[in-house]
Amino acid sequence: MAKSFVFIDGSNLYHRIKSVAGFYLRKDGSEFGTIDFDFKGFCNSIKGDTELQEIRYYVGQVKRLNNGSKADIIKSEQMYADQQRLAGYLQQESIFTKYGKLLRDPNPGGKYHEKGVDVQIAVEMIRFAREKKYDVAYLLSSDSDLIPAVKEVKSFGKKVVYIGVKRIPTPEQFKISRGTK
Repeated sequence: MAKSFVFIDGSNLYHRIKSVAGFYLRKDGSEFGTIDFDFKGFCNSIKGDTELQEIRYYVGQVKRLNNGSKADIIKSEQMYADQQRLAGYLQQESIFTKYGKLLRDPNPGGKYHEKGVDVQIAVEMIRFAREKKYDVAYLLSSDSDLIPAVKEVKSFGKKVVYIGVKRIPTPEQFKISRGTK
């Protein structure tokens, strides 16, 4: 049986799950969160008839801000707490988490940007292919920066299944596209 790995660009999938979860409520009226998503079940559903060896989740590591505006410090604390909850959940599910950097633009209210995450995904996809740890790589991302790594992995005779997560329509967009709203 063919062996497989799942490589998850965590930020892309996290934000897609978060946007979709916002359209649904639990029976008690509370919102779903990202830790309600069954990562392992999802990965098992995409692996086909391969034997899933490992799931790897890559994301920029949130750091707490010690200085800056009160709003920025509160936001960093919330992001940190959310990431710690998710990391704990992933660990319980035996999903390996690898961290890159998460940098914030220096201006007040600046946006956050990941650095080094795509490089880690690329290096590990190639290394594990070379080490013959998998036959099929499932790559969940929405990043064209990984194309050279995919080509290199294929040069080892491995199959790569790309699953784009950025352009998945939200339930609202899906209803509009089907004319049901």
